[in-house]
Amino acid sequence: MHKELDWDSAIAKKIRIYRNLNNGHMSVQQKVDKRWAVVGHVTDCVVRDVRFHISEAGRQRVIREGCKNVHAWGEGILMGQLEPDLYAPILLVYNPYVHTSFIEQGDDSVRIDSCRYLVVRANVVYVSRSATVHAAKVVQTGKPVIVQPALFFATG
Repeated sequence: MHKELDWDSAIAKKIRIYRNLNNGHMSVQQKVDKRWAVVGHVTDCVVRDVRFHISEAGRQRVIREGCKNVHAWGEGILMGQLEPDLYAPILLVYNPYVHTSFIEQGDDSVRIDSCRYLVVRANVVYVSRSATVHAAKVVQTGKPVIVQPALFFATG
């Protein structure tokens, strides 16, 4: 079911956004009576100062039961429906069966935890180059894998 977002009441407010696998749109949540509630669905929007969250317990439930549940989302401030001039070239992806974090498509070693701008265009999610990314350099030895994260800020 697709529920239209009331843009006037949502702009400049803190939201959570995640892919709704039932309707193919992005679900937008706001705090209503101290609880997060879906206030609408969108196919295009811009969110700023986004932090990404993944519930590991929810991810494990997906893996264990094979049934999808809402356990991963971005949280930030809704700016508007679309800013066509905003440069957001990094395609953001997440697969609970493969990843423990959001990543840049095509590079499993780059974990994206936050970004300045998240842009949804036709239900495809992009982030600005100002994303805070953790490049995990994996060193294979005869011992367990050692992950050495290096924090850096991409420009753009």
